[in-house]
Amino acid sequence: MNNYQIAKLDSDELVVQEAESSPEITGSVPAFASGIATLKANNAAIRSLGVKQESTSSGVTTNKRNAVTSLIDWTVEVAGAVHSYAVGKSDNNLIEQSDIKVNDIAHIKLSNIITKAQLVINLAKSVPIDELTKHGITALEITELENALELSKGLKSSTKDATIDRSGYTEQIAAIYADSQYLLSNSLDRIALQFKRREPAFYARYRTARSASVSASHKKKDNNTPIKPVDTTPSTK
Repeated sequence: MNNYQIAKLDSDELVVQEAESSPEITGSVPAFASGIATLKANNAAIRSLGVKQESTSSGVTTNKRNAVTSLIDWTVEVAGAVHSYAVGKSDNNLIEQSDIKVNDIAHIKLSNIITKAQLVINLAKSVPIDELTKHGITALEITELENALELSKGLKSSTKDATIDRSGYTEQIAAIYADSQYLLSNSLDRIALQFKRREPAFYARYRTARSASVSASHKKKDNNTPIKPVDTTPSTK
């Protein structure tokens, strides 16, 4: 959720809190009590979806960082052994292709790191394994590089899936949020006007809770994203 949505949700939760702190007043108008119950359920649903949205993002970020780090490490290690072998053989072409250091690939895109890793695997397999072993890399370690490569390739698909998941959560949050705002503007705010006469202290607390939502709307508009503030003015028609 963005900061604007969080601020609006905080306000909506405060509305529920104020309503539940005065159950006799809230319950005196069944439609108002029902609306508060719906708003409470919406708030809980948004919070839950927000947690899923955040965990999806952070989980993919952590997995990607770990996988890429492993792939870079194995790529550089195997390339180093190939490079050492090439120097011993005075193979200038192999020297040039295997001259890969951490700084060369640590800050490039994942797709480019994958390309470099595949190149190193191909180079390593072009060298007799007994010769490469003399320079510290065995067949098992080449397999480790291949495994790291496959994991990183799979991560690209996982990242795409996670993006789709986050998009789905975002859409669900927006839909529930819109339902809450419609409920507040077109039902709860209208009914609450009765409390201005019957229960002025409660009405004042309700309006304070709602004013936080309106302030968030104006703040968002000031940040160059046109958002229409919640209309809490009773209709004169």
